[in-house]
Amino acid sequence: MGRNIASVGVGLIAGMALMLLVQGIGMVVIPLPPGVNFRDVESVKAAMTAGRIPLAFLLVVLFSHGAGSFLAGWVCGRIANHSPAVLTCLVGGLLTLAGIWNLAMIPHPMWFAVVDVLLYIPCAWCGGRLAPPPPVETAPTA
Repeated sequence: MGRNIASVGVGLIAGMALMLLVQGIGMVVIPLPPGVNFRDVESVKAAMTAGRIPLAFLLVVLFSHGAGSFLAGWVCGRIANHSPAVLTCLVGGLLTLAGIWNLAMIPHPMWFAVVDVLLYIPCAWCGGRLAPPPPVETAPTA
């Protein structure tokens, strides 16, 4: 049971780390409008409401959420020793809740919100399906 709990935690950490990495690279490649500071929620809210966030950056954010969910599912599926499909869907569900919380804090275009919410669980599930099973632990022979 401890291994299964760890698989969810480690999967979430890996997935969120990848999301942050991809979004950080996105901010370098796609410059944001002047005055937008992603460390300041009010700045992001104002820019999003005014439609000042470039479409390309919103697509990078969606990509980061999908890739992070996939990695989270893959890591979870790789570590879990029981019910990996259920656990990867749990990881996807937890990421979905985090995404909904983000959408509630910062207004996004409706198309983004719909795609974002529908993205997490299928991507995590696919990652879990493609993960090789954990190695089988055998008792030492004497």
